[in-house]
Amino acid sequence: MLLDDFKKMVDRYPATIPSDNLSEAYSRLSLDSSKGCSREQVTKKLCQNIKEALRLDKSATEKISKTGLLKLQSELIYRHLLYGEDPAEYLKTLKVINDSCGRDADYFPPFSEKDKWGRAITHCKNFNKLSPSASPVPSDKNNQKLIIDD
Repeated sequence: MLLDDFKKMVDRYPATIPSDNLSEAYSRLSLDSSKGCSREQVTKKLCQNIKEALRLDKSATEKISKTGLLKLQSELIYRHLLYGEDPAEYLKTLKVINDSCGRDADYFPPFSEKDKWGRAITHCKNFNKLSPSASPVPSDKNNQKLIIDD
């Protein structure tokens, strides 16, 4: 159930920043471009926004553990092997969340807090669009499928 909720959230929200226009990214993120624009500053701001969006309220009774969120990776790979589902977008999103929140977050808001997750996922997709080399999923240049012998 948690994986299905996560996948629905990731599928629902698109990237909002063009990958080829840093000045537009600066504008949308309210960054100061008077000294020039760099991809590093944009991705740093996106990571800060993700961390802020997923900050759990101290009074929250419902929450998702970091371990529970990271277990989604195993489930995604399992579904890929059994059913051929493409996990790339979801794995990249989980990686950016994990990297952005780091050791500071042991718990996250439940997926029912759609506003928080929507902001975080949009920022993750923007990050991945601006930093495609940061992909946690190795690309298969020959477009070969993984075959596992029993």
